[in-house]
Amino acid sequence: MSKQVPLDASPRRPISDDDGYKVGPGKPPRHTQFKKGQSGNPGGRKKERLDFPTLLLEEFQRSISIKGSDEILSALQAVIRKQMIAALSGNPRAMKDMLDRMERMSRLTSGPELVIDDPEDDEAMIARAMRRRPGPDSGSYDDEDDAPGDADG
Repeated sequence: MSKQVPLDASPRRPISDDDGYKVGPGKPPRHTQFKKGQSGNPGGRKKERLDFPTLLLEEFQRSISIKGSDEILSALQAVIRKQMIAALSGNPRAMKDMLDRMERMSRLTSGPELVIDDPEDDEAMIARAMRRRPGPDSGSYDDEDDAPGDADG
């Protein structure tokens, strides 16, 4: 059996490299040291993960060009314009959405106020738009009695 020597009893001796470089505490072997001009972290720091609200805001701020025009808008402006075109072309859902948003905005800010002279005019306008849209069964609403929202129909 071999005699065991306690760890603290053995003196630390530096080991030398081939060229006389002494390896020991605080002096790692040369082949494990960082090479000159080479990063210690070649992959770099991991990119930050963005959350949905941040990504959405970045996309809305992106500039886009409008097809067939030299005009450049933010994506948010383009979405609002597209929604307004749908509302103006008779889409009742787009109309309601735009009016609701305008009303909400006027309540939250001191910005432009939404002035509605007569709510019955709006209802009549929506009813006319609904009559122009094709129905699920026959194809169109020719009659006011056939318009959606009637109590009997």
